[in-house]
Amino acid sequence: MELSSLAHTWIFDVDGTLVKHNGYKIDGYDTLLDGVKEFFENLPKEDKVILLTARTFDHLDNLKIFLSENNELYEFNMSEVTNEEVVSKIIKLFK
Repeated sequence: MELSSLAHTWIFDVDGTLVKHNGYKIDGYDTLLDGVKEFFENLPKEDKVILLTARTFDHLDNLKIFLSENNELYEFNMSEVTNEEVVSKIIKLFK
């Protein structure tokens, strides 16, 4: 697949996509999944990355530290946002 040369926005859910699902609960720490580091290393600097997570605020500081230690860049992190809030914001965008 050939992508446009324009900058892209990538949206990922953290658990199970970038890191081991619930690893921070099971193991006490996060573990990057295979290929994630290489994927991020190959992203153009112009691209934006948005990470979504259902983690509560008390787990976000450790996640941010883990991401920075692994040189992962992100622009925005949503946590403790209900589905209704997300849907209502999306609907407002398209009105």
